Amino acid sequence: VSALLAFGAVSGQPTCSDADESTVLEEHAHYALLKPVYDASSGVELDPSLVKAARKEELDEVEKHRVYRKVLRQMARDRGKRVIGVKWVDLNKGDDARPAYRSRLVAKELRAFSPLAPQEELYAATPPTAAQNLLLSMLCTRLSRRGKRFKLCFLDVRRAFFYAKATEEVSVELPPEDKEPGKDLVGLLEKSMYGTRTASRNWQQQLGRDLQALGFRLALSSPCLYYHAEQDARLVVHGDDLWLLADEDGLRNLKPKLHQTYTLKENGTLGPEKGDDKAVSSLNKLIRYVDGVGIEVEADPRHAELIIAELGLDDAKAVTTPGTKEPDNTPGAEEQLEDPAEVTAFRGICARGLYLSVDRP
Repeated sequence: VSALLAFGAVSGQPTCSDADESTVLEEHAHYALLKPVYDASSGVELDPSLVKAARKEELDEVEKHRVYRKVLRQMARDRGKRVIGVKWVDLNKGDDARPAYRSRLVAKELRAFSPLAPQEELYAATPPTAAQNLLLSMLCTRLSRRGKRFKLCFLDVRRAFFYAKATEEVSVELPPEDKEPGKDLVGLLEKSMYGTRTASRNWQQQLGRDLQALGFRLALSSPCLYYHAEQDARLVVHGDDLWLLADEDGLRNLKPKLHQTYTLKENGTLGPEKGDDKAVSSLNKLIRYVDGVGIEVEADPRHAELIIAELGLDDAKAVTTPGTKEPDNTPGAEEQLEDPAEVTAFRGICARGLYLSVDRP
């Protein structure tokens, strides 16, 4: 109830009087410290003070990139445009010992988007797993054209969608933290926002333009694969994660140009030499370089832990074989899920298992 009261304006539904809403907004500085907030992935309760800091960081980035321009709600109405709600998605990408909180302001346009509309507007490619494995193989087995050992650098573009211009006129509700008392304002998007239907495509196209301006050539087989002929460098793109394979000279030449283009986080550089990293975490997997052996890839154990927790099997006894001794093969024996919430949960568990199976067959 408290969450609905505080975020009622986001959904556009009247949940309290104007006076009540004003009081909520005035006291919002204390909101993150008083109300429970839960991890959007695991459902674990989060530290409110760290959530508050993460949300402030996100809003600072929204302002820095000028993601939206505040306009009167009436302006959107006059243009016949619907105002899309927003929500906070809070995550701890670390663990209890090393918390890494990230809060993302997400528009709810995808949920409202008709499935009958053209799906091309939603499309953004992901690279084939074989392309990522090829980089790992080349790291162990090939030399660059300069005769030097390759290294694999892992880069993460911070707030990637904010670099791509909006290609549709979309207005969003303002989060409670960014509302102005006494003014009925909404945000007219100037950059792409997470949760809008064209955001992924806009980012993929923007990234392609930027990379080609830096001398990369797009592969014919996939819009996620690039080659830089001058530096003999290969790049695989997975959303906002970049895997860049090049020798030391190539990395020294290309990384500063990428840093000038985006705000990047370097997660490490895997390589055979003494100063190179021997273990890097990327795309929720741990990748190790083992001298004399090659590459080890370990799937993120949290996926298995979450599947077990979501199935309510935390206290179950382990067995050496999957399944039961005498399966019930009678017609209709399989459980039919009727509750929509159970159907959604089941699909999520299956999707998590599919992702896990790539690295943990």
